[in-house]
Amino acid sequence: MKRRRLILISVGLLALCCLGAVVSSVLFPDEDATTETASIELTATVVIAEDEPAPTARATATTKPTSTTPPTAVPPTSTSAPTAVPTETAVPPTNTPDPGALTDEEAAYRDAIVEIASIYGSTITQMGELLTEVGNDVGLLLNDDWKLDMTIVLATLLFAGDEVRSLEPPELFEPLHEHWLNVAGHYDLVVEYLADGIDTFDVEKINQANEQMLAGQEDVFLAIEEIERLTAEGVDFSSP
Repeated sequence: MKRRRLILISVGLLALCCLGAVVSSVLFPDEDATTETASIELTATVVIAEDEPAPTARATATTKPTSTTPPTAVPPTSTSAPTAVPTETAVPPTNTPDPGALTDEEAAYRDAIVEIASIYGSTITQMGELLTEVGNDVGLLLNDDWKLDMTIVLATLLFAGDEVRSLEPPELFEPLHEHWLNVAGHYDLVVEYLADGIDTFDVEKINQANEQMLAGQEDVFLAIEEIERLTAEGVDFSSP
């Protein structure tokens, strides 16, 4: 009976590990803003006057040679200098406000929730690694080093939940904050059920931890959808 219980615990912990691996892959999209610069081309036309041809002196033939006055050279007509005629005038660009710009309060919340999400992701990754180890060797449940590592992971999850609840979201981020509050509530229960299940070898508690991890995963996905919606409106969720 004890061996069967250990096998069930091992299976439950491995299932919890798989759910944790999905949750730990939270990513925030980063879009590069592209700026288009309009250039105005100035064109100029050059008007050049044509030189008039000099008149040609023509001699009149006579039957008797007489003295003639040499032809007088006619100076060419002066031409006007080339004139540049601009067709357009450069207009300086108008500065328009960035629709995705955040207030100081909004930026502070954005930075805080990104950091908390990062803590959740890395901590659940560590928890998944520990659960994989114990899934392959149930005897680790009695190992003090393994239990200490798991205690640190569970305490970090509780810390992240407290950080979420300490935030006061601005109006822009209220729907997103609601999702993270739900995530924190589910992960707090994961900690409670998993700690009890490991300490008492209670399969039911471990199964309850699995259920809460699954529910938390659904809220993580909802948070991601809200982040994608905000990002489409120009809000930058890249790491601070």
